[in-house]
Amino acid sequence: MTISTTKKKVPAVISWILIAILGLTLTSIFVVYAGQDYEPDAVVQNSVNFSLFIIENDKKPLASYVVLYYPGTKRAAIFEIPSNIGLILRRINRVDRIDTVYDPYDVRAYQTEVESLLGIKINNTITIEIKNLGKIVDLIEGVTVLIPDRVEDSNHVLLFPSGQMKLDGDKARLYLMYTPTNEQDTLSVRNRRFFVRFLERLAEQNDYLQHSSIKKKLFSFVETSLGENMFSKLLDEYSRINFSRLNIQTVNGTVRENSGQLLLFPSYNGGLIRDVVEKTVSELMTMNLSSALRIKVQVLNGTTANGLARRTAELLREFGYDVTNIGNAERTDYQNTLIIDYSGDEDILQSFANSIRCKNIERRAGERFNSPNTDYNFDFILIIGTDFDGRYVTSS
Repeated sequence: MTISTTKKKVPAVISWILIAILGLTLTSIFVVYAGQDYEPDAVVQNSVNFSLFIIENDKKPLASYVVLYYPGTKRAAIFEIPSNIGLILRRINRVDRIDTVYDPYDVRAYQTEVESLLGIKINNTITIEIKNLGKIVDLIEGVTVLIPDRVEDSNHVLLFPSGQMKLDGDKARLYLMYTPTNEQDTLSVRNRRFFVRFLERLAEQNDYLQHSSIKKKLFSFVETSLGENMFSKLLDEYSRINFSRLNIQTVNGTVRENSGQLLLFPSYNGGLIRDVVEKTVSELMTMNLSSALRIKVQVLNGTTANGLARRTAELLREFGYDVTNIGNAERTDYQNTLIIDYSGDEDILQSFANSIRCKNIERRAGERFNSPNTDYNFDFILIIGTDFDGRYVTSS
């Protein structure tokens, strides 16, 4: 009986010992993992990275941009998010400006609205308060911008001369915030110009910014969902971008009054900007993003509808095409919208055709059309027919 009893007790003792060892092992693993940075990579090699940059002033977005970057091709694009965009905001269930839901201590609600607007999933956010932006500009030894016309304040005091000017931190803050009466550029255009040059300057200074002490200092000037190392890795990836080919666009639409304020309502209830983003993502991964900017298009109205060529030109410019001429076709009874292709580039042609869902194509590669009414050469001529509803060709 004694032997039999001992045999029954041995497995129980062993079990308790194993449980204790397992507990100590799990505790050790937890301690090791808790002390390390195991967040996801800032950039995944086989997908487009979407980073939301917010320049903040007085706890509100002064400017917001989504940077699209594909590491496979080292290409990037930027979409500006105007603060006065009018949307049905999910959090408050009413139509208001997109920055109404902005919380400087938790940007997730604002991020969600931007994601819904563009039809994307943002990977990370980087918020820079305007004073800290000035500190970063000083850290990277200034940002050079082109100022088209000299700028004076209301007392005719010169703020900025015309031409190329290197801005230090204080000047950069002033550049982003001043509202003089004689300025030709809009605030949005000016801020877009600065943001691109700011990113480019970060790229130029990348080796310097990768030093441990400088990396830590730079990181102290931002609020981000990334850790220090991942933020540094993202900037390191951005240093590979060819900024001369960078494409920056904004959300366009119709400005209307709503509850006493002017709001920008995106075209086609946001459908157009989502299509533009989708097309941009595809081009980032498959072709030269700047190709659309070099494609010259003539738009001709082949119907009796007034202003159709002008409205279609605005649509194509949203997609980045260079619409160099609009007018009327030789007749007004076109039933089917027609693309005449002089480019000879099948990939670009299909991208152009798909943007308006047009399958009626006439190829004349090698002829290189010259319009008798303009000095421009065209890659495509788009003749609009009655099957074009202002956004898409509806005939099969």
